[in-house]
Amino acid sequence: MSIQATVDSLRFAREGGNLKGTIRVSSLLRLADYLASREGEISYRLEGMVDQDGHPILRLSISGMLVVQCQRCLEAMELPVGLQSGFRLVASERDLGPVEEEPEEWTAWVADPNLDVEALVEDELLLAVPFAPVHADPACDPKLASQDLEAADGGPFAVLALLKDRKSVEP
Repeated sequence: MSIQATVDSLRFAREGGNLKGTIRVSSLLRLADYLASREGEISYRLEGMVDQDGHPILRLSISGMLVVQCQRCLEAMELPVGLQSGFRLVASERDLGPVEEEPEEWTAWVADPNLDVEALVEDELLLAVPFAPVHADPACDPKLASQDLEAADGGPFAVLALLKDRKSVEP
């Protein structure tokens, strides 16, 4: 079940908040162009805490399955998602330090009094989806095998004709 949750990120962290839920993949509109199917759900858990130095922290865990298009064979492929993200909250952009000085496990982030949790989850998913996802080599069966390319005398239009013929045969 998808919920529209907003939290005051600074307060949530300082009070040790804990929020978990699921989001329907179909509701993640910015992610839609990267998907072969909009079926399924993504689970998330957002935890707030204060570290040993007194910095407010948000920890986000995301899990589920996305269905993307393999860029080698153009078939749908499952992409398991298991993400862990951490955010060290700061009061304003002036408090952001150089990226090189940030600990690897945390990203400095300006606190938001109206943090849209679903948008945060979608942002992290957008960063996690590979630019050109491909099946593992044994699992990938390209539609246009190299022998078809070699047999296609007549240049690129012959290759397109092969693709068109294959497309008309498939359901």
